Amino acid sequence: MNVTRADVDKPFKLNGLFLTPDASAYLLHIVQRVDSTKRQKVLRRLVETILKQKIDDTRITKVLCEQAVNECKADRNVDNPILFVIDAFEVPRFHYSKSLKKFIPLDNSDFDGQWNSLFPASSQVKSFLYANRYEVIYQHVLRHQLFSQTAAHGHVGASGSVNYRIRPIEYLLASGSRIESAIALGMLCQLREGIWHLEDPTGIVRLDLKEAVFHEGLFPEGCVVLVEGAYEDQILHVMGMGLPPCEMSDASRRAFCVSNPFGGGLAGTLAAPQDPKMHRLLMTTQAGADAMLVLLGETRLDQGDCLERLSTLFTGYSACPPVAFVLTGNFLSPDSNGRSCGERLSCLRSLLRQLLSIYKNAFPDIDSLGPSQSPHLILIPGPDDPVGAPSHLLPKRGFPAELIVEFLGRQADMAVECPPWLHLASNPCRIRLYTREVVVFRADYTRLLVRHCIHLPTLTGPQEENTDKTGSQETQLPESLQSPDKIDDLPADTAIVKPATPAARLGVGLARCLASQAHLLPLMGHIAPVYWSWDQALSLNPLPNLVVAVEPQALADLNASTANPIQTGNCRFINPGQFGQTVAAADGSGLRTEYSFKVYYAQTGVVENSCLPV
Repeated sequence: MNVTRADVDKPFKLNGLFLTPDASAYLLHIVQRVDSTKRQKVLRRLVETILKQKIDDTRITKVLCEQAVNECKADRNVDNPILFVIDAFEVPRFHYSKSLKKFIPLDNSDFDGQWNSLFPASSQVKSFLYANRYEVIYQHVLRHQLFSQTAAHGHVGASGSVNYRIRPIEYLLASGSRIESAIALGMLCQLREGIWHLEDPTGIVRLDLKEAVFHEGLFPEGCVVLVEGAYEDQILHVMGMGLPPCEMSDASRRAFCVSNPFGGGLAGTLAAPQDPKMHRLLMTTQAGADAMLVLLGETRLDQGDCLERLSTLFTGYSACPPVAFVLTGNFLSPDSNGRSCGERLSCLRSLLRQLLSIYKNAFPDIDSLGPSQSPHLILIPGPDDPVGAPSHLLPKRGFPAELIVEFLGRQADMAVECPPWLHLASNPCRIRLYTREVVVFRADYTRLLVRHCIHLPTLTGPQEENTDKTGSQETQLPESLQSPDKIDDLPADTAIVKPATPAARLGVGLARCLASQAHLLPLMGHIAPVYWSWDQALSLNPLPNLVVAVEPQALADLNASTANPIQTGNCRFINPGQFGQTVAAADGSGLRTEYSFKVYYAQTGVVENSCLPV
């Protein structure tokens, strides 16, 4: 099949780019030598490569095309590994381009070259942090079927569905008369304690919550919410408040100019769920059927017989090893907090040496196996682990490789490099396994989110769609802004059930909050501090397949949310808790230590609860 110049120009025009005549002729000559079944893929890679460069305008010259072609050349004989661990400080970062109407990669020269600084001097980086969080959710809402048409408020479309219109706060503030009903999207904040406001990029307005109806979910300070109410005398009298809709990952991914916004994989690779090669390996091979992640919660290596139990766990899986074991901190018990930093580092170094020795004893051939055959060990630090950074700041770097020099048998002054099967990961970190995307996070998140909520759902009695504050007004805000009903990636036996306990109800609301905010900690900076430049390391846009949010003794049972995956955009949220937790014995004989963990099967997406025998 012959290719024309129009075929070459089309993918560029779809991304708002225009080829000069000589550039179009050059690419036409290149594409004509490519097999007809691969031409679209080649053109797509060229467009993505050009968008990553610093483009002054939308006019693409031949020089830019030549640079893109040279950059796309790679060795085709290299097989893609099945597992990638993405450090928080290496995740792709984006900003929304209003001209291209897509999220495009940030350039290193943005913000006066301070974009990669942990402590940038420019306040523009902080402003961008909140503006970007808002823009991500705003674009999700605009793509939702209830808000997709720029029609008047309450307009009934041709299909019979009601279309709503979001009013910017600037529109409310400019109004000289009462507005009976308006829907606004903004961030909850307090300019003064106890006085709530709603803020968007155009302005800020005070809220009156006396008659507000709160829909399902949690509403912490700093989250972005949909609010409906009557505006009068500089105050928005709230009739209804709800979380924005959760968007399916496929729809979110189409809003990016790159094919793999999650990260991981080789240059120019497709996103994990869209990679046909990985899909074939996962669904048609025995290795794909057996692929699993063993997920442990907080693992205190210095407590009790934890190391002995880990030896039992590793030995039990030696005959059929998983793709990876994921262990999260804190790796030292709270009793060690009174020691000096040097003493804690020395203790941690000794415990890690014992852990790695146990691991190698269980898998003696691990060094001779290739990266795709060896079971990987992923260690993620907790808030109180000594990694040379404040415990309350996120993201947190991984353990330094110097902690394992004794295990590797190196001199202290020699360069240290981890073996291929060991990953000293950051907190949070991203894992790409075949076609699955997983985010692992360790923080005391439920205490932060619940403590700073504007309103908590009713935890006694049956759970209702709307919680408390039932005023006399009727709110037009949709009671359930969910993802589309059609979800292709659910196990056949998935059943939608209602949570039975207060902790479970709170967990369902928490999962709904995190999924709708597309962020692991949707809080103000003074509550949950983050490095301004690296806030997107906590982003959940697009939503991954699985979020492993680890917190021992959590206030909310996040595991209950897996029963209702439709409400969270088909993203599952789980909490493995603690490996070695003291619980009450079932027979009432007293207390016992339970070594529980979870197993995630990549092919089916099923999460199983497991526990070592007593």
